[in-house]
Amino acid sequence: MPAQTAKSPLAGVATEARKAHTEIKDNKAAMGDNQRLPAGISNGVAQLQSAKFDVYKEGKHVGKPYFMAVGIVKEPKLHNGIKLEGRRTTFGPEPICPTPEKLGDNARRTVKDHLDHVYKFLRAFEIDTSDPAFFDHLEPTVNSLAEAAPHFEFETRKGREQKIEAKDGKYYVGSKAYGSEEAAKKANPYVGQEPMIFEQWGRMCEYNGEDTGGVGAVEDSGATTAEADTGEQPGGEPAAEQTFEELVQSLAEAADVNTDEEAQEKLSALAKERDIDDTSLGTWAEVAEAILVSRNTVFAREAGGGEAEEPEPEPEPEPKYVPNKKDILKFKPDPKRAKLVDVQVVSVDAKSETCVLLNLTDKKTQYKGVGYDRLIQP
Repeated sequence: MPAQTAKSPLAGVATEARKAHTEIKDNKAAMGDNQRLPAGISNGVAQLQSAKFDVYKEGKHVGKPYFMAVGIVKEPKLHNGIKLEGRRTTFGPEPICPTPEKLGDNARRTVKDHLDHVYKFLRAFEIDTSDPAFFDHLEPTVNSLAEAAPHFEFETRKGREQKIEAKDGKYYVGSKAYGSEEAAKKANPYVGQEPMIFEQWGRMCEYNGEDTGGVGAVEDSGATTAEADTGEQPGGEPAAEQTFEELVQSLAEAADVNTDEEAQEKLSALAKERDIDDTSLGTWAEVAEAILVSRNTVFAREAGGGEAEEPEPEPEPEPKYVPNKKDILKFKPDPKRAKLVDVQVVSVDAKSETCVLLNLTDKKTQYKGVGYDRLIQP
């Protein structure tokens, strides 16, 4: 009987993905953000444990492909008294299919957006994606990367809190103006919530520390992820106690990847406790993310009583402000005088980093060639 070849998870989007490949194959390397570890970690080191393409078994994207990678933290072993060695850090799951339902101005919605995100991940591991035929070798390349199990750098940071501010009949989130509060909330789904903690995966690095495997290093013994994370090890020895984040993450992976009904029920119960409608979200990973965003002190009281003390996040550099057309700002026409005027952005020249402003007082005066650095956000 001839050998059977398993159907690729990417087969259903191959045509669109190949087209996207030609446009993104030479982009620069960068890594994605994922909510997992405590904020404030710098110069961290982790080891890639797995990287793969698979298909969603449940949810809005059932049958569609996704990419996911998992790393095991090696350094730091402790952070603000919290044991990190052996904990898991994940990239994804990243859909490789259209996701028009994604909210937020910077959301990835097309196959090109998602595949570009994965290509940036691969380039950070020094994989060249520029070959026109690279997409046809994408899965074997990912499998080889997982087998190599390289070490890589990572850090964590706390996101910025999003707030809605009403002014002059408009609703602002940062410098972005919206016509109604509902529109502002729809475009910024995390507004008013506790900022998420993000992981930033970096490039490959050398690591000479002792490789102990760690709490989260699960051997490939045929057990599902859900079984590996139940707290029991071979011989009946109890595994290291999971944090709430690890529990929710392992449930999400078991629910999405292994279609574990028990894991799905547990996530639904956790979501219900926090007034989260899990039926409105596309994947169990998204349900888990919503649970972690809203957890705050609720689970801290259940776990140990009293208020949870969160580690102080590392200070973040202030991002460079880039105006958008129709943004309403403050501007000082004469740098030598203190007078500010209300202005609206008429047009933006990204190449020269200048814009044209309209004086909102007289509705006539325009200021041309104004540099981004002269703009004042309200």
